[in-house]
Amino acid sequence: MLDQLRQFGSEPISDATHQELFARLYHMILDYRMKENVFSRGLFSPAQNYVLEEYCQRYGIRSVFLHLVTLSELVAREWAGQSCDPVVMLSSFSYCRMAIGGKMPDHLSVVTCQNDEMYHGLCGKIEKLVHHRIEHFRSCFPFACPKSDLAVTLKLFCSVTEVMLTEEGANGDLYNCSVVDRLDNLLRKAALQSYRSLLYLVSNTGDDNVPLTVPQLIALAELSVEYMCELHEFFLPDFSEFSLAFKSHVEAFWSLLEVDIAATLKELFQADISSGEVLKVFYELNQYSLAQNLTLSNGFLFHKNLQQLFLPVVVQYLSALNSDISRDLQKLFSVEKWPQKCPCVASIAACLEALYSIQRMINELQWPDKDVSCHLQQRCHAICDKQLQYCANMAMVQLDVVINESVSCGFDMRLPRQIFSMLCSLYHLQEQATKLLHPIDDREMVDYQGDTISIIEESYQTTISKISDKASLPLKLLLQRLSQYDASHRLSKLKKIFYFSAIPVEDYVQCMSLMLEDIVQYCYKHKAQQMLLQKWFELQCGLVQAWLKQRPDCSLCPDQYQTISIIMKCIHSRLLGTGIMEDQFDDLSVYNLICDRIRMECSCSELMYSKH
Repeated sequence: MLDQLRQFGSEPISDATHQELFARLYHMILDYRMKENVFSRGLFSPAQNYVLEEYCQRYGIRSVFLHLVTLSELVAREWAGQSCDPVVMLSSFSYCRMAIGGKMPDHLSVVTCQNDEMYHGLCGKIEKLVHHRIEHFRSCFPFACPKSDLAVTLKLFCSVTEVMLTEEGANGDLYNCSVVDRLDNLLRKAALQSYRSLLYLVSNTGDDNVPLTVPQLIALAELSVEYMCELHEFFLPDFSEFSLAFKSHVEAFWSLLEVDIAATLKELFQADISSGEVLKVFYELNQYSLAQNLTLSNGFLFHKNLQQLFLPVVVQYLSALNSDISRDLQKLFSVEKWPQKCPCVASIAACLEALYSIQRMINELQWPDKDVSCHLQQRCHAICDKQLQYCANMAMVQLDVVINESVSCGFDMRLPRQIFSMLCSLYHLQEQATKLLHPIDDREMVDYQGDTISIIEESYQTTISKISDKASLPLKLLLQRLSQYDASHRLSKLKKIFYFSAIPVEDYVQCMSLMLEDIVQYCYKHKAQQMLLQKWFELQCGLVQAWLKQRPDCSLCPDQYQTISIIMKCIHSRLLGTGIMEDQFDDLSVYNLICDRIRMECSCSELMYSKH
């Protein structure tokens, strides 16, 4: 031991006092203890404590000096990067503070001037150390360290700060803030340190003057949310007695992020760039704020500022999406082929997908302010209203083009198969319009929703009518042929001279059967198919009934009423063959009137034949 002491100090051992020798002994024991495999953190073993206590008792080393040496050694070890137990430092400092302040019993309150000077010198060093550890508490107190270390360090900070404030007050210092104020300042600096560390991970520079790119800002927002989650999960219990200071730390961190967000958004606005990617920043931060209940109603100012920053971005992005959809629809409709057996063509399907994406984006933002959220929903509905009406109008334009290009109107006529895709697309568009234009919190105007749906419904009904009219051309031609058999017609006299059988009943039945097969096969939507067939049946009956009304009762020749009877039976039987039941028809009165007229004509003809 003497040899080690000689190597430790430069002065001869005989010239050193017992206090100096004790300090050297304590340093050597602590140095030996810190090098052991056991993670001691400055806590001595029972044998080492016995050696130190025995030395103090034999040579009159007072407890105050023992704790002062302990503080001096632990502070030095901490600055050297070795982890020490803050409980030992807090207990030693508390003992020294009570002893120097005269609050110890008489036999323990003897303090020399050297002890007092050493104590006040250590107070400044401890204050500097504690300030450093609090400013960098995220790195100085990792998850692997004991949970109570930060709480004990905060208690040590309070004790040291109270001592320093007392000295500053005694020296007449005008700037004499409270302990909480100083902790508040330290935690604000800690927020800056933590934010710079995250900024360095994102940009690799940590330069505050260079605006971040959108991907960097998204990564920074995600890291900030992770940091706050870790902060509340692992460090919040340690700050339970300093909730206001902890809140200042959180607000300071968010204010730094707010500055970078504002700078990036300013760059985007100046460059006139509308990026939907930047909305991920709002989504991440807003979701975290809502999950932690850190909303404006709870006094969270950052949440309000976040809404003010991103509201122009959302509005600009919606306007850009509206323009993009309009431009893309013009290109898609210009090359649309209207394929067969298609429930919805590509152009309308792409439009609906884009509108649903916009609506989903607005819903996922979960805008906290109800008035602003309603306003965004209304802008979304305005976009849907415009684009849905455009799709319906373009479908009608294409329908007219296809029908006009189909010049055949004889008994060999076939319906263009593109019109069935148009009909199914309009039916699908009508279904989706009801979902897209749903009311918003019972405050959406009914007329606003009804205009678009009524326009699409009108386009859908017009399409059915035009297809039915086109499919009725063969029947009109057949009725024109039947008109030649009227008694007043000039060609009717030829029938008496020549055998005249020019009524193409079989051609009409074959043409009608093929058209019904096309409707069943290519009209993909079942409800649209049923409506088209019913409309076609009503139109067929209406044409026949109108033709019959032009002729008096009992004025038809056998060829006429027999032909009418054949075609009506074929129409009815073929229609039932498509799967439509009689109870599904809206009105069969016209069909029944035609059947009654045919029976009457047949009876009249038989009666006249029997007289002759």
